[in-house]
Amino acid sequence: MAHTDLGLEVQKKFAAALPEAVVEKQPKLEGRPKIKTHSGAKKRFKLTKNGKVKRGHAFRSHLLNGHGKTRKLKRAYRKASYADKTNTAVIKRMLPYA
Repeated sequence: MAHTDLGLEVQKKFAAALPEAVVEKQPKLEGRPKIKTHSGAKKRFKLTKNGKVKRGHAFRSHLLNGHGKTRKLKRAYRKASYADKTNTAVIKRMLPYA
């Protein structure tokens, strides 16, 4: 039994048990179910207007002084980085409303 059918059945039982009760709003029966957004993907990726998937750089969050990270490398971290085109279809599927 579908969820909407179960709701209608419960509503009919209440209507029979309480004849003075009035149903103010009927349940919505049409429309497609919503797709859930992947919670990990929404924190890590953004879609650009051109359809590319923007991502964050790895090794950029801390320990930027010394520790084998040169000035040149840290300058490169400032530039935008995009997900590889082999992964974009999977990421876009995880972000249906982005």
